[in-house]
Amino acid sequence: MFSFQISQKKMLFRRILQFSTHLIYGMTLFIWLSQGIVLAKGDNRAQNNNFESIKKVKINLILKDDDIRSTFKKIENITSFVFAYDEKDVAMNRSFNGSYVNQTVYTVLVDIAKKSNLNFRQVNQSINVQKSTSEQKLDPVISKQERSVSGIVYDELNEGLPGVNVVIKGTSSGTITDYEGNYRLNIPDENITLVFSAIGYDDQEILVGARSVIDVTLGVNVKELEEVVVMGYGTQIKRKMTSSVSRVNVEKLNSAATNSFEGGLQGIVPGVQVTTSSALGGSAIRVRIRGTSSVSANSEPLYVIDGIPIESGEISTSQPGGGIQEWNLQQAANTNVLASLNPADIESMEVLKDAAAAAIYGSRGANGVVLITTKNGKAGETKVTVSGSFGLSEATNRIGLLNAEQYLILAKQAWYNSGFDVADFWNNSGVLVDGLTQEEAERTDTDWVDQVLQVGQVADYNVSISGGSKKTTFYLSANVKDQTTILRGNKYQRFGTRLNVDHEINEKLSIGGRLMLTYINDKQVPTNWAGGVSNVSEMLPIWPVRKEDGSYFNVSDEQPVAGVDLRTINLKSNQILGNWYFKYKILDALSFRSELGSNLLFNDDFHFRDGQITSHGRSVASTVNGKRMGYNWKNIVNYTKSFGQHNLDLLGASEMQSYTSKSNSVFGDTFINSTLTRPQDAAIINASNGESTYSFLSYIGRANYDFQDRYLLSVSFRADGSSRFGPDNRWGYFPAVSLGWVISDENFFSTLATSVNFFKIRFSYGLVGNSEIGDYSYLSTYGTSTYDANTGLGISNVGDDELGWETTSQLNTGITFEILEGRISGEFDIYDKTTNDLLLPFPVSQMTGVSLVTKNAGTLTNKGYDLMLSSVNINTSSFKWSSSVTLNYNENLVTSLGDELIEDGISASVGLGGISIFPGYPVGVNQLVEWAGVDQKTGEDTYKDLEGNILSYSQAIEDYGSFALFEQANRRPMGNPWPKYTGGVENRFNFKKFYGSFLFTFATGQTYEDGYMKALTQPFGGNKLNPPSHMLNSWSSPDGNTSNVSQVNASNVFWEGTSEHLYSTDYLRLRDLTIGYKITSRGKAVKGFDVSLKMVNALTFTKAPDFFWDPEFTGVVQSRQSNNIGAGAAFKQSPQAKSIILGLVINL
Repeated sequence: MFSFQISQKKMLFRRILQFSTHLIYGMTLFIWLSQGIVLAKGDNRAQNNNFESIKKVKINLILKDDDIRSTFKKIENITSFVFAYDEKDVAMNRSFNGSYVNQTVYTVLVDIAKKSNLNFRQVNQSINVQKSTSEQKLDPVISKQERSVSGIVYDELNEGLPGVNVVIKGTSSGTITDYEGNYRLNIPDENITLVFSAIGYDDQEILVGARSVIDVTLGVNVKELEEVVVMGYGTQIKRKMTSSVSRVNVEKLNSAATNSFEGGLQGIVPGVQVTTSSALGGSAIRVRIRGTSSVSANSEPLYVIDGIPIESGEISTSQPGGGIQEWNLQQAANTNVLASLNPADIESMEVLKDAAAAAIYGSRGANGVVLITTKNGKAGETKVTVSGSFGLSEATNRIGLLNAEQYLILAKQAWYNSGFDVADFWNNSGVLVDGLTQEEAERTDTDWVDQVLQVGQVADYNVSISGGSKKTTFYLSANVKDQTTILRGNKYQRFGTRLNVDHEINEKLSIGGRLMLTYINDKQVPTNWAGGVSNVSEMLPIWPVRKEDGSYFNVSDEQPVAGVDLRTINLKSNQILGNWYFKYKILDALSFRSELGSNLLFNDDFHFRDGQITSHGRSVASTVNGKRMGYNWKNIVNYTKSFGQHNLDLLGASEMQSYTSKSNSVFGDTFINSTLTRPQDAAIINASNGESTYSFLSYIGRANYDFQDRYLLSVSFRADGSSRFGPDNRWGYFPAVSLGWVISDENFFSTLATSVNFFKIRFSYGLVGNSEIGDYSYLSTYGTSTYDANTGLGISNVGDDELGWETTSQLNTGITFEILEGRISGEFDIYDKTTNDLLLPFPVSQMTGVSLVTKNAGTLTNKGYDLMLSSVNINTSSFKWSSSVTLNYNENLVTSLGDELIEDGISASVGLGGISIFPGYPVGVNQLVEWAGVDQKTGEDTYKDLEGNILSYSQAIEDYGSFALFEQANRRPMGNPWPKYTGGVENRFNFKKFYGSFLFTFATGQTYEDGYMKALTQPFGGNKLNPPSHMLNSWSSPDGNTSNVSQVNASNVFWEGTSEHLYSTDYLRLRDLTIGYKITSRGKAVKGFDVSLKMVNALTFTKAPDFFWDPEFTGVVQSRQSNNIGAGAAFKQSPQAKSIILGLVINL
């Protein structure tokens, strides 16, 4: 499963030794952060176990027409006691008067008891209030001396459970647990039974007997648990939801197993397609919710963290094609700002998939919305959690290239097939370069893949401290991620901390804040078309890595080892994400909340490339400093009221957002000394800067109504104004409506109630928008350019005053059900998404100075269904087995381009990729000539023209004058970059204290064009390459075995596109395999620990050819928009990683 190469095995022992270093490092971090807290915990426990008696605590208290609630509140404010009572048992309108100076609480309560029909009983810090009986009139505060029983009630996580009713069976006598789950109860004798009950948990009855201490663990009652789901600008009980929202099991998001938290969504959320770009640390992850909803606008979902909309995309200012204009310094890798968030800090995550759920976010909800809520503390005992993990990784697949012997056999055959004398091969073929002799070449066998790959390692440490009181709760965490990836030279480090605080000033006013600080140090290496690991085929196996003098052999920008060693890409960033709020309760049903959020990102990027590996032979360097500042201010009024069986929830809000991006870059060319690498030390220095800004103003309204918790209605409306559009189209309006009906509550459903205990149908329709097109597309702009050492102005964009919103409508019909008392549950949704007024890159004459302009034209659809099934297969006291299945089917189709001039489609080369848009086809298809296979008589490739005629390569040239002309005349749209089916199958097991799980993910129906294979199938011409091993099966003679690889020869590469290089990339992957052992303890110091072993991407079954590094690949894009129109092809790939990770969690 993990087949480390021999040279890498030599490193394995050293890696294992390094694990000890990382473990010590992590534990040191823990001790440093938590030593004071642990001491405080001990003090806290000591204090909590020494409760003062109400007969000893003295107070000064004045009551003047105070009702019972006010009286209790006054006592609570000046003591540590908390009153527990049921308002049905207490006359709330009864008033009390009195003056108590230096009197005990006991004295005060006796006086109150005389004036009311109440009795009081102290249990630790709690004072239980109940109706008096005739027996209790004798001593309404302290009853006759009885035997007591005490203990702690735990929840399913082995944490103290507050608010649990502990009652003597058959009586009304009892108590409730305090904030830490403690209880104490006087009992008349040992023959009584205690009943423990709490909402959402199974009741438990225990005979007391001779015991004085009884600890209890309550199990979750799935039937009663009304799960609260986070929605846009609020929450809603899952039972009452009428839209399509998926709640994510955040335990599955493992911080050490993915580059970023969104990678953990793969296979566990129906309708969400996740694709990791490469094994680079912190690299980009492409996420699509129910398909791609745009052509040229960004199709990534909107991420909202603790109410703050986050800019997804590059964390670096010098992304490909961006801040650095010198081609030699392009990094050819997309970074990911979302990697700044520590997955261990996430409390909950919801994915809003249909328009009814996402329309509350209006112009930013077209691609779906991911809502993330971070953790907060709970009142009670301070909790400390320490976790650490260490993992090793290697490539999921090592592409099979020819070794030296195989290469020489095939190269000589190609030489011979081209009509040359094999005796002249060494002297005339061009394989001897940079002074290499035949003797040196024949004794050399370099594995270039092994030269640029290594055993990767990752260490991840987290410490969190949480707790609080009734008034104030807090959550504090720190995290370190230290990753050396499988790509030699690539190192990624993340250091972060978070503080979340909530405080209740009084009954009406509460305040709080969230603050995240993250520092990232990303030392990248070139990949894809920039070199490094993606250039392993550029070097022949008969070439050494270095010469005898230690210098690089055949050093150039194509040499993969030199390309890594002689280049520096260091991307540093600091991110500050915070929000602060206050909430005022105007009335019991009416509240106001104001919230201010900020997202600040500061970049410091450094690039250097030695002149030995630049195209012009001069060393170049650049620094790029970026600053991005986003601010968000929203004000929300919420009214929630029940009128009998009618429930109403109204929301009104306004929101203002602004975002500014600034960058300053310094470029240096030519260094007189090899020790100088900073651009300011160069002979030629150029500086530039850029700035852009945009803003939104929004008004929001929503009404949720239900009758009898059975008939459900939700209506929302949002108006967005954006600076990104022309003055006449600046505002967009986005309504939505959804309906729900809980059929299982109807009388006529009673005959099925024994098997189907819950069944709800849902219907929704709404409009959402997409404004992610850049900041100034509607304006005509100019930019500077340099030609022949002269700088001038040129037009950079042709504006359109009428440029407006791209709008997506979505119709969704779904059901939610539970069968056999929740043993089987699921959701099924059918959707139809239509995007109108597509923001298209429209080709224009280059006489205008540009090749494309953005305009509204065309229609795009996504149609399909989502399925989520969960089952509890076995559930016994010692063994549990549960399963879940997710499935999405999606068909993406451009139905119209809205203009007669482009009714046949758009195909153009732009920036780092290309554009392929054709009506009747998915976005991002390839325009290719159909390859018809190899003529088994001649060994030539054959092709189909548009009429279906088959022509050989030589016939095509003869008939059309050149193959390029043949290609231009006969190419057509082909392939599909988007999978039709995606999903996952997961099984989870628990046996006593052991647990395990495995998750398979899959994607089918997608294709990918590998442009580099055009060269690799003709590697023996003027451009010397080492081809994949499948070339050994090339056609040799009419009498030989049937082959789909044409006869090798020494011809040069032709770059015309054909379907020969269009490959299916269907795959089934064992995404996650986990086994673990969890121990819970009720001791004073350690509450429990959890040790686990996890394997990620352990097995992959795919239709992709062996010369693909991996079937998962997104290519490198100049902007996230290009991930749509250029999704189906790329030039060169880079590998993915599979890992084995050991993890440990300690709860204190």
